[in-house]
Amino acid sequence: MTELAVRSRIIKFLAYDRERHRLRIEFRNGAIRIFSGVPPKIVKALVSAKSPGSYYIDHIRMNFERLAA
Repeated sequence: MTELAVRSRIIKFLAYDRERHRLRIEFRNGAIRIFSGVPPKIVKALVSAKSPGSYYIDHIRMNFERLAA
């Protein structure tokens, strides 16, 4: 997994596995979520979003399969 820098009030850490299309999100509250089937363009948009937390809620949380963390 590749670590990605993000500036967010709710997201602490991102990592992305480009081969398996898996996105790992660690939140500042300690929760961890792993999503599968996330294409690179969505990850790029998340990282560059004005509000990555809002982008996560609007475009990732309910749109991709969540795996057990």
